Amino acid sequence: MTGDADTNAWLNARAPFWRALAQSVGQLRRRPNLSLAEALAAVESYRNLARDLASARRLVPGTRVTSALEALYVQLHAAITRSPSGGWRGALALLRDQVPRIVRELAPRIVWMVCLMALTAGVGFWLVSS
Repeated sequence: MTGDADTNAWLNARAPFWRALAQSVGQLRRRPNLSLAEALAAVESYRNLARDLASARRLVPGTRVTSALEALYVQLHAAITRSPSGGWRGALALLRDQVPRIVRELAPRIVWMVCLMALTAGVGFWLVSS
């Protein structure tokens, strides 16, 4: 009897996580872009759900709970492994907008590095030739 009580306690303890995850999966599938924190949270939820599904298959095989977790797992898998959005437009925006902006921000450092490398090459040439 304690095994059934433990199983019910585990199911009741995990149910809020599963409900929240079912709602967030719908949001994940609708949004084209995610932040890094959101993507990492989705992957962590995926791993937690895989662990819960394995436990459910062992504790309560062939039940509605196991079927619902399998369906949720498939949906979350599809959301995580979808093709990245943006494609060529995203790459073009990166090269057109972000790379020049970063180069402008780093221009003083780049100039100093070029000067140091040129000075080092000059000194090296002088040492070898003398």
